[in-house]
Amino acid sequence: MEPLGPIYARAISRTDAFRRFQRALGDATLHLNTVAVGLEAIASDLSAAQKAAKALNIGWRPPAGAKKAAKSASVVEPLAKPISLPTEGTKLRDLTARSKVFVLRAVLVAACDCLDTYVAELVKTPWLKIDASTADICTKAVTKPGKIAWSLAERYTALCTALQIPSMEGRCAIVALGSRWRNALVHAEGAKFDLDSSDRQTLTSNADGLCKAGFIVTQALERFKNGSDPTLKDVTTIVSYSQELCAAIDRCAIARVMSQSSEVERFLLERLKIHFKSRGRVDDFWGIHRDQEWDMEKCAKVRPAERTERASERI
Repeated sequence: MEPLGPIYARAISRTDAFRRFQRALGDATLHLNTVAVGLEAIASDLSAAQKAAKALNIGWRPPAGAKKAAKSASVVEPLAKPISLPTEGTKLRDLTARSKVFVLRAVLVAACDCLDTYVAELVKTPWLKIDASTADICTKAVTKPGKIAWSLAERYTALCTALQIPSMEGRCAIVALGSRWRNALVHAEGAKFDLDSSDRQTLTSNADGLCKAGFIVTQALERFKNGSDPTLKDVTTIVSYSQELCAAIDRCAIARVMSQSSEVERFLLERLKIHFKSRGRVDDFWGIHRDQEWDMEKCAKVRPAERTERASERI
C-alpha cells in the first residue's frame, strides 16, 4: 500500500504501539518457516537430530514405543480434534508433526495477544486524537447491549470505520477467524469452532483477494468448522494479513492528524523534549558533559559568535 497523507507527514513512519507490535510479531512468518524446516530435517535425519541435541546439551530422544508416544500425545493434544498423522510415518515423524502443531498454536495465541495489545495502545496515544467512543470500544471500556464484550475483530472494524480506512473488511474478518480459532484451541472444555455468519460471508466473498501465497480461505474455513488445527499456511497467512491491517491503520492514524507541516514540527519537538528529559541523555548526545547546553538560561546569554565557535567544535 502507498503511504497516506502529505509527504511531510511521512516523516513519522510509525507509532510506538506499532513499533512494539512489529518487534513482537514482525518476523513471525520467517521464524515459523524456519521451525518447519528444522522439524522436517529432524524427521528426515535422526542421526543429525541426535548430534544437534548433543551440541545443544539438551535431553532429547525420539519416543521409544507406541505406548509412550500415545501417552505423550494425550498431554500435547487435549484440544480440538485428534491430529491426523500419516499412517506410513515413523514415530519420529509423528513427534515432529505434533511439535509443529504445538508451535502453530503458540504463534496463533501470541498473534492474537499482539493484536489486542496494539489496538488498545494505539487508541490511548494522545497525539492521535482518537475519539472517545472509539477508544472505549477498542479498550473494552464499554460493552455492547446485553453486556456482551466487543470481539477483537469488532474493535478493529470500529477503528477502521473511525479512521475511514477503505477495503479492510476482509482483513478484519481474517482477524475474526484467527481469534475464534485461538479461543477454541485455548479453551479446551466447551470449545466452540463457530464464526459469525457475517464474517464467514465476508471471507467467502473476498476469497479471491485473500489468496496470499496459495492460501485458500474456503479450505481454512472448512478446517475451522471441523475443529481441526490450523496448518502452517493458515497461521502464517493470518499473521501476514494482521500485520497489513495494523500497518494500514497506523499510516492512516498518523496522516489524519499530521495534515500540516507545522503539526509535524510541533510533534517532533515534543518528542525531542521527551527523549532529552534527563541530563544523561543530553550528555550521551553530545558525547561530553556540557553545562551550557544543559542550562537553557546560560545558553541564552551566550553571544552569537561564541555559539558559532562551539558549533564548529562539534563538527
